[in-house]
Amino acid sequence: MESRSANNWFPIMVWLLTVAVIGPILLTILMYFSQPVSIFQSKDPIINLRLTIIFGLLFSLPVFGIYLLIFKILTNKYKSPIFIKVCLTAVCVIGMYITFYIMSGTSIDFYNTLPYPISTIISSLIFKVYK
Repeated sequence: MESRSANNWFPIMVWLLTVAVIGPILLTILMYFSQPVSIFQSKDPIINLRLTIIFGLLFSLPVFGIYLLIFKILTNKYKSPIFIKVCLTAVCVIGMYITFYIMSGTSIDFYNTLPYPISTIISSLIFKVYK
């Protein structure tokens, strides 16, 4: 039986597409059509896009580290790419909401955080776990 090798670019590509492309674009569109509620929200989509990419990359690093570690463990133990993607997406979404909770203090605005879980699901569907 031929064993497939893991696509080591998978976690990096999912992370970058989620945090630096799809998530910020969806969030910028959402923020453009809603009322600004904080100093970090502007009606200028370019400013919002830049802020969400910079802060997203910075604050997502701990979850990305856990995501990468779990990717290595799962690809060594399991061969089902669907199982691996579901587990990694769950870890990612839980990690996101823990990060959002820590950053917000007491409550999470699910409406403004929804683009990131959606972008994680989309990103993980685009790339292959195995070569």
